[in-house]
Amino acid sequence: MTNGLQERWGRETRLLVLIVVVSLAVLLILARFRFPAARLDVAPPAPSPLANLVSRAAFEELSEAMASTANQIAPRVVVVRIGPARSSSAARAGRGAVDHTNGPRLALGLRVRPDLALVRVPAGMIPTELIDSTQPVEIVAADSKREIALIRLPPSGDGTIETVTEPFAGFAYLGEATATRDGLTLQPVFIGRTGTRPHERWPAALTGVDNASVSDGSLLFTIEGRLIGLAVRDGASVAVVPPPMIETAVVELLSVSGGAS
Repeated sequence: MTNGLQERWGRETRLLVLIVVVSLAVLLILARFRFPAARLDVAPPAPSPLANLVSRAAFEELSEAMASTANQIAPRVVVVRIGPARSSSAARAGRGAVDHTNGPRLALGLRVRPDLALVRVPAGMIPTELIDSTQPVEIVAADSKREIALIRLPPSGDGTIETVTEPFAGFAYLGEATATRDGLTLQPVFIGRTGTRPHERWPAALTGVDNASVSDGSLLFTIEGRLIGLAVRDGASVAVVPPPMIETAVVELLSVSGGAS
């Protein structure tokens, strides 16, 4: 009786093991058909979401806009070399001593009349040379308080100040025009919030800007070539003299000098 029971359990065990083995084999075969071997290819990393915000095309468009604006305003500006002024005592003595507190540099003059340009001249310096011109520098009038001067230029068809312009409201890209040995250069600068700012050198409030990288004496233009004004620095702050105030200063300088152009 015991032997028969053991034989029965042995057959059932072997049958159970056989069923399990067959089931596993069937599952493996089905898995080969259902899930074929996948190819593991190395995919490039997904681009950053911020990469789409500033594309190469946008930079190219900005570069083309700056180049177009530079060509447009080129006839309206002139590169001037300014250098230390001689002291009055040295001038009377006929000696060539100069004030070395400021070294020679290039400045950009704005043509305000067909034969006149307004240039920013820091204290202790004077215009000494017109770049790309053999004409000697003639200072028509100067204002040491506002650190500006009118100089004579070869006559040109350009020389009108945009006196009727809407105030600059900020939050825009402008072209900052500065002087180089090869002529004017224009680089984009972003101006954020603006406001009125009193300035001790000017009789009325100027337009304060928040971009500390703007250079003293540079000229700011819109992308379309409209003059925003002359940048003046006062310590760490930057302000812009708008076109109507530039025209008023020109008229005052001409009235003091007794000339009209």
